[in-house]
Amino acid sequence: MNRVALVTGASGGIGAAVAVELAELGFDVGVHYNSSREKAEAVAKDIEALGRKALLLQADLADSAACNAIVEECEEALGPVYVLVNNAGITRDTLLMRMEDEDFLSVINANLNACFYMTRAVVPGLIKAKAGRIINIASVIGITGNA
Repeated sequence: MNRVALVTGASGGIGAAVAVELAELGFDVGVHYNSSREKAEAVAKDIEALGRKALLLQADLADSAACNAIVEECEEALGPVYVLVNNAGITRDTLLMRMEDEDFLSVINANLNACFYMTRAVVPGLIKAKAGRIINIASVIGITGNA
């Protein structure tokens, strides 16, 4: 069985490390990025150097149709997604009274809605396979908060 993982926000930091580790564990990896194509290409090269396939997937995950599209593209190219890692996220840190509505909504769209959209997109395949994993990564700031 070909094992496939899709990692959001895989162009850098934790997402890149997770994507490469999954390749080391024998997964082909869908490498999602929003704007850092060059960084995503570097991650894909690291994955391919391990003898695994990597597929670059560009999308703004605040768009539910885009989430559906990259899951479909990943599955067509690599096979059914067995592991989804919801890692993509943004921050717009500022004092509450200074935060603009558009900044708040962009954080909610990227950090919460995108996780829901991606999970919803992969769940039918996981149910059909009767197997799989969804891993959600969040910041410790969700527990402790900022001033």
